[in-house]
Formats: sequence, structure tokens, C-alpha cells
Amino acid sequence: MTKPSLPKGGKPEGNYAKDTGKDARGLKRQNEAADVLAEQGYRTIMLDEVPNGNAFDGNGYGIDPSKSPDFIIEGQVFDCYAPDKGTSLQNILTTLRSKTTKQARRIVLNLNDYPVEKRRELIDYLISQTHKDLKHLDELLIIEGRQVTRGYWRFD
Repeated sequence: MTKPSLPKGGKPEGNYAKDTGKDARGLKRQNEAADVLAEQGYRTIMLDEVPNGNAFDGNGYGIDPSKSPDFIIEGQVFDCYAPDKGTSLQNILTTLRSKTTKQARRIVLNLNDYPVEKRRELIDYLISQTHKDLKHLDELLIIEGRQVTRGYWRFD
């Protein structure tokens, strides 16, 4: 289980993702998640994507070597996902299933764009899938506002 080891008020290490282009919203939320985690005392290292011509190679931390997870938090590899306000439960599940089989078994879920009134339903739904579609999920950290909560942790 990943726990903060530093005093509150810290800054993440590494480089912020360039939050421009078609993925600007998600990358902005990824950068925000790094800030919130560090502010809450989690040692957070932002991982770069590795350019390779017109594509990207993996950064060396993904389950699939061609993938690039976003963070190392307290020594554990995490990928970040920030669903938009209209994203369906099924699409969120599909995205997280792919991330937990190819990128990282630990996820930071930034819900700051997701409707407040639907968040509990989403979290309950995801937890209900941890022995099904999300069987590879080991840990889920949730960002709401400037707070971090643990949504799920698979006991070893």
C-alpha cells in the first residue's frame, strides 16, 4: 500500500507533461495530479515519454515495454487517468483494463472533471470489477479537488 513519506507541501520531481494539443485536458489533469500528490506528502516523480521519430518508445517502466506510465510514487509505478464529464462507466472500465494490463497495475484516477454526483457510483463500480475486468489492478488512488484518497488496494 502506497503511503506518503514526506511532509505536506512538496513539489513533484521531473518534467511536467506538455499539456497542449488534442490531449491537453488529460495532460493538464495529469500534471495537476502530480502536484496534488506531492502537496499531500507523496514522493512523486513524473516520468517522461520517450520520443522515437513520429511515435514514442516506452519509458522503461511499463508492463508492456512500448508503454510509458506517468509516475513513480513512493517507489511504485502508477499511470494517471482523468475521465471527462461525459465518459461512460464502460469506457472508463475499458480504459483502466487496458492501462492495468499494459502500463501499470497502480492507477491515479483524477476525478476533477467528472461529475461530483456520479463519483461514488463510478468508484463502487470499479471496485466491483477488481476480480473481473480489473483483476490486474493493485491500487487505486483518487484525486478529488486537492485531496488524495485510496479507492482500492489489493492485499498481498
